[in-house]
Amino acid sequence: MKKGKFVLHHSKQLKGKATYIYYQIAWYFRKDGKPYRNVIKNLGRLKDSEIEFYKNAIACINGDLNVFPCQLDQLRVRTSRDYLPSAIGNFFWNHWELSSVFQTPPDRKEVSTGDIAKILTIIRLVKPSSKSYTTELYPETCLPELIGVLPSAYNKSRIFRELESIEFFKNKLGKHIFELAKKKNYTKGELLFYDLSSGNISGLRCVMAKWGHCKDGYRTHVVLMLVITPEGYPIYWEILEGNTADANTIEMLTGKIEEAFGKIDSVLCFDRGMVSDDNLKLLEKKTIPVITALDGNQVKYFEDCIDFLLINKVKKLDLEKEESEITKQLTGCGFVFALKNLFYKEFNLTDEQKLTIENKTDKLNFRPRNE
Repeated sequence: MKKGKFVLHHSKQLKGKATYIYYQIAWYFRKDGKPYRNVIKNLGRLKDSEIEFYKNAIACINGDLNVFPCQLDQLRVRTSRDYLPSAIGNFFWNHWELSSVFQTPPDRKEVSTGDIAKILTIIRLVKPSSKSYTTELYPETCLPELIGVLPSAYNKSRIFRELESIEFFKNKLGKHIFELAKKKNYTKGELLFYDLSSGNISGLRCVMAKWGHCKDGYRTHVVLMLVITPEGYPIYWEILEGNTADANTIEMLTGKIEEAFGKIDSVLCFDRGMVSDDNLKLLEKKTIPVITALDGNQVKYFEDCIDFLLINKVKKLDLEKEESEITKQLTGCGFVFALKNLFYKEFNLTDEQKLTIENKTDKLNFRPRNE
């Protein structure tokens, strides 16, 4: 037989006002540069499902391995494994080059620390669960093929042996994220947000859990510390004992960040729960620029700088109905619109103004009294 391929050929015939389509299986080939067709079998008129069947069958005969002669309702799923969420997690892990953080000298480990960290991270993002339960979820995903670690090699004992090693790389991981984000122009690193939250503990074996006040009232909890860029990239995190006061964490935080990153050049932004005289003096001594808020009873000391009559007048306006009037009055007095219901204005205090304010409140006392 001459070199060619099978095709599903069709022809149209007009009968009265109706048009009929007839199908044939034919052998298509070229001879002397001209196309020829030998009819193998006349099929007559076909239903849509039959056309699909013959097209798939002919594609298989022609050696096209991407199709097979089967209809969708004839398929039966024997096993199902999670692909898309796992593949997305794997993509972002590789995009951020996180495995490079866990590189260690060659050893005899069957599974590297980096692979354990990668599996734990992706699975717990896809389906939040305990570390030990990830061993049951792992075979249900496509991660064994993506990462190259057999399910039999990923077990509970290996996970818990590696936890201390993973913790060792925490500071290096935060530094890597920060530097790569700046390199890729995801952030400029000019500003860092710092805050604390709490997580309730229901068990009895967590040595860091303490009874005390948290966001949900009085519960047994731990304190969660997090430093992020304005874009949301985490650069430092820590779990602290429950009932740790916000203001008691600044000295530890600055020490930890300087240990990992060196001198802090970014502006540190935190809420007024962190504000204390000692903290402000510490940050001034370290020459770390700060953005924070004042307590309500401290704002009154800025009466020479802030037009409180204007503020109180604007506060009485309805935000939904008189938004344009609010914007007009505030921007007309030097305030800058940031977003809905948020305006700001910078005040450059003179030394005399600073001294006056510092003498009125300890929390604003940036210099010793005897200066």
